[in-house]
Amino acid sequence: GSQGQRKVLEAQLTESQEKIQNARLELKMAKFQQENVVAKSTELQASRKELQHELSELQAELNRQATANRALSKRLFDEEHKVSQLAQVVAQNQNVSSLSKLENDVLAEQVKNLHDAANTLTDTSSL
Repeated sequence: GSQGQRKVLEAQLTESQEKIQNARLELKMAKFQQENVVAKSTELQASRKELQHELSELQAELNRQATANRALSKRLFDEEHKVSQLAQVVAQNQNVSSLSKLENDVLAEQVKNLHDAANTLTDTSSL
């Protein structure tokens, strides 16, 4: 009987050793997978930090551009105002110029009329 028990025990021992071997293999695989997950996680965190840094740089650039745009808009508004004022001054000057030309034309006509009248008088007195 002890020979049979011994065979049963040897069989159980072999089975247990195989189970232990399989468990060690599974543990190795699990550790390998864990290392891969940790490596990937580390890589993703570094990538996230990089992207956050890039994002904050882009936001800062956007803020600078917005500030520059506001300054340009104000300058444009101020320049348009100056142009509008200049246009008014030019229009007033054109009106003044037109009036002066009209006055000159009227005076020239009066002077011509006086010359004609003087000539007529001269012609009449020479008769």
